[in-house]
Amino acid sequence: MKYTKYFVILNGVKNLRNMTEEEILPLPVQNDKKNRFYYKYTMIILFIFACLFTACTNESSHFGSPDPNLIFNEITLPDSYISNIFTYRDSVESYMQTRNFAARTFRLLLDYNHKLILGNYNNTDIRTLIRFDNVNADTSFVNDAIVTLFIRHIENPKNKQFTIKYAPMKKLFDNYATWEKFAEATVDRWEVEGGDFDKDDLREYSFSTVDSTGQNIDRLDITIDKDIMKEWLTAENSHNFGLIFIAENVHDTFIEFHSRNNGIAALQPQIKLTFEEEVERSFHASFTVFIHNYEENPDYLTDPLYISNIAPRSIFMELADLDSLYTLFPEANHPQDINRINILQANLILTVNQNNTLMTNQNIYLIPAIPNESFEIENTQDIVDYASWYFYPNERITTAYTEDTETMVFRITDPMRAFISEIRDNNGIGFINLQRNMDFSQINFFGRETKDNKKPKIVIKYSYLKE
Repeated sequence: MKYTKYFVILNGVKNLRNMTEEEILPLPVQNDKKNRFYYKYTMIILFIFACLFTACTNESSHFGSPDPNLIFNEITLPDSYISNIFTYRDSVESYMQTRNFAARTFRLLLDYNHKLILGNYNNTDIRTLIRFDNVNADTSFVNDAIVTLFIRHIENPKNKQFTIKYAPMKKLFDNYATWEKFAEATVDRWEVEGGDFDKDDLREYSFSTVDSTGQNIDRLDITIDKDIMKEWLTAENSHNFGLIFIAENVHDTFIEFHSRNNGIAALQPQIKLTFEEEVERSFHASFTVFIHNYEENPDYLTDPLYISNIAPRSIFMELADLDSLYTLFPEANHPQDINRINILQANLILTVNQNNTLMTNQNIYLIPAIPNESFEIENTQDIVDYASWYFYPNERITTAYTEDTETMVFRITDPMRAFISEIRDNNGIGFINLQRNMDFSQINFFGRETKDNKKPKIVIKYSYLKE
């Protein structure tokens, strides 16, 4: 049996609301799958149209209407409500703790670093480690070996010339390698900080950071010394602990490469082997990591106020007692009136200080969190125990940055609601950097000591229901 589709011409939403289902869709309602399909999805479409048409009118409806007693407004809190805001020392260890805790608790996945870095910045030396443990070849028949690194950023090459050194590693490093350790366990320490290798094995490779047209190069092809290669890449992988790349005698100059974790296979580090019969085989890196020797500063910093990845730094804001907050809302006359105020949006606004700001990323990523207890400044030498903080993953902050950026907005809607409703104690708000140890990016802000309108400020947008 064939059925005919019916189309309904709507002459206004009021008519639709007064019609029965049979009038809207006069199809035979039988146990026919095709009929049920048309009925179900036609009703959904009509419901959507009804919502749209009703939203365009000022009349009340079954779908809701503007309440004439509902007031929308915005206030800026006085400076005194931010009792303190400062930069505090973070750490690579607490980054991994945050990464694992956030992934486990909130399914907030923080990828391993998609960058490799080689060079120096802010008196910090940085080295790159690369491992190809998937090469199972008899290197006695290899004529050439070339390691290719794809460049994503070159910072301040003063003389356009760059010299690097490389050597085989003597320890099997992993993603947790640091300047002091080659793996996560406490006992997994290098014999010499900065990586274990034989200095006699070091080889040099020099290159220009610009091509013949004067543009920055986009890749680096490093020819590996044949004797080093044959000692390093053995058929049984018995000594295949990877390579270390070092840049010496450079100052505030570095190169960022794509790591094996960047997600684009074509840009991952690779090695190409050319055999005697002119057969070429290429292999992608299995592990990549960089290590650095930055000096920890145990003190928190009030000025400058900044977020940085190396050395890891985050921001913490302390708020004054909020008991008198209701006095700032023109519509509220009594403390209990705060119950009729709905915080639609609360933002911390920071003004960017371009001095000492370096961003090789287009975005910064933060997540606000409230400590369960008062955040003791004196103990910032210790690893911050983020497992005892309450995270707000829905408020995760992704803020775009360019050289023309004047202010940056950080959402604190849920934390402010929690404070006002007294769901959580007012222990301040941490803005935790999710890119710790990623690169040399840091962004500087004007702090509370600024004498003009560039001070940090909190802006609240709200609605208020009159009695």
